[in-house]
Amino acid sequence: MHITRLHLLAHDFEAQRRFYAETLGFAVVADSATTLTIAIGDSQLHLIDARAAGNAAHAPAHFAFNIPYDQVLVAKAWLGARTPLLADRAGRSDFHNETFASHQIYFRDPDGNIGELIGRARLPASVGEPFTAATAVRGLSEIGLAVSDVSTAVRGYREAFGPSRYGAEPGADFAAVGDDDGMLIVVRAGRIWFPDTGIPAEPLWLEAELRANERAHRLAGPPYRVLPIP
Repeated sequence: MHITRLHLLAHDFEAQRRFYAETLGFAVVADSATTLTIAIGDSQLHLIDARAAGNAAHAPAHFAFNIPYDQVLVAKAWLGARTPLLADRAGRSDFHNETFASHQIYFRDPDGNIGELIGRARLPASVGEPFTAATAVRGLSEIGLAVSDVSTAVRGYREAFGPSRYGAEPGADFAAVGDDDGMLIVVRAGRIWFPDTGIPAEPLWLEAELRANERAHRLAGPPYRVLPIP
C-alpha cells in the first residue's frame, strides 16, 4: 500500500505551518491563506484551515512517516532538538516492535496530533545521507482510524486493499491493514494512543488517497469508507 496524500484539518493553522515548514523543515509544495501542502518523501500532507472550512470539531490524529531503520537514533536526536519527544511511563522515548520489525519515536504537533517517525527493518537502509526532513523521510507510513467495531471495519478495508501482512484476524481493539510501505492502524474508539499518551482515539475528519493492488482509492470519513478512484 502506498499512501499518496493525507488531508487533515489544522485548528491552529499558522502554528502548524511554522512547525512543519520551518521547525521540521519539510519542503512546501503549495501554500495559500487556508491550505498548506508539504512533501513527506514521495507522499504529501495537506493541511486545511479548520476555521475556513467551518469545522470546529477537534480530535488528535495519528500518522507516521517512514524513515530508514538505521537512522532512527540519529532521527531521535534530530527531532528531540526541535520538539519534545513522547515517552512512556518508564521514561523510554524510542521503541522496538518485533511484530512490525520496526523502531520508532513519537512527537505531538501544535494541533496535538500524534506523529511518529518509524524505521522498518524490511525496507532499504539509508545511503549515508545526513538526516533531514527533506532527504531522509521517505513517505507517509501510517494513518490511524478510530472506529466503533474493528473487525467490521477491517473486513471492508481488506476487501478493498487485499490481505494484510500482519495476520488474518484483527484484535478486538487494534488491527493493521497494509504492509511496510503503508498501512491503516485501525483501533477501537477510546483506545489510548501509544506511547502512554492518555489520549483516547476518536473519530475525526480526514481524507486520503492510496494505491493498493495497482488501483487508486479514496478513504474518507468518519465513518471511514473506501471508494475507487477512476
